[in-house]
Amino acid sequence: LDVSPISMEGPGREASTGGMQVHSCDTITDLSDIKSKAKFYMASNKPVLFKQGANSWQACNKWNFEFFCSGALGETMVEVSMDGKERGQKGKMSLRDYVSSFRSGAEAGGRQPANSVEDTKEEERGREQEQEQASRLDYKPYMRAWYFQEDHPELLQDFPNPPECFPDKFKALATEFQPPFTWIFIGPQGAFSPLHRDIWYTCAWMAQFQGRKRFLFVPPKDLKLVYRKLEDKEEYLDLRAPDLERFPSYRHANFIEAVLEPGDLLYIPSRWPHFVECLTDSVSLTSNFANVVNFKHVLIPYTRWLEKRQAAIQLMKGIMKMQLRSSGEDG
Repeated sequence: LDVSPISMEGPGREASTGGMQVHSCDTITDLSDIKSKAKFYMASNKPVLFKQGANSWQACNKWNFEFFCSGALGETMVEVSMDGKERGQKGKMSLRDYVSSFRSGAEAGGRQPANSVEDTKEEERGREQEQEQASRLDYKPYMRAWYFQEDHPELLQDFPNPPECFPDKFKALATEFQPPFTWIFIGPQGAFSPLHRDIWYTCAWMAQFQGRKRFLFVPPKDLKLVYRKLEDKEEYLDLRAPDLERFPSYRHANFIEAVLEPGDLLYIPSRWPHFVECLTDSVSLTSNFANVVNFKHVLIPYTRWLEKRQAAIQLMKGIMKMQLRSSGEDG
């Protein structure tokens, strides 16, 4: 049997499909009345790509690699996934050091060697060869799901949250009751997120600001072809090395492909497994949210999260009160 894994074929090119049934994601270029169009796809619970749907956001022009290496932002310590697993190996480094690990000095905001010549064809060819060679490695360290609001809340001013076309029931709540579901993703060409479903079965939007990123969606009706529920864990198909013993019928799944370019805005529906890879060095922003379609799925895990949060707050209040009593500062 010819079982071809998903693999990069060079800078800026889509991955091979390995004989799978891959269909193009619905794409909308006419952004007039975008709210009604987004409402239709949310009600249908289907993915849709709005071309240049985030192009007017300040972050689209501002959030480049040099920006993330500059000043206090570049000194911020971030967590980097080293193996792609949710609870797997993590590394800690400054944002500047992370970006510099896969970008050249000038592009990463560092100093260019004094005798270098910028933007030459030879350098461009060399960079492409380096990226192609690096993409053959099993996993690229990936800054996935950086919850930036604690360190740099000023970045919230650079984009609408929620976007007008994607109303969020969480955002209707007081800030302290909103789950921390808005994240920045930065990664090199070849970095990827394995096939997964999003937290609490929320839906999400993703805006692409730098580079190109590829999504492969699987409809919920085909979940059994790419997913196994075991006694002690869940297991998804590894699209980079498909296992026919575990997933003998995965090729019968109707995969849907979306390729994001700078300025694009993608709707990620609830309960749809998806695989994501950076086709080039990439910067993107995502936010998971609750709407009328997924609210019944979201309510139970949200309630549990809220109970734990409230319990933690009460515990901290109790500890502080005890400390005040022991120090005699409570009157």
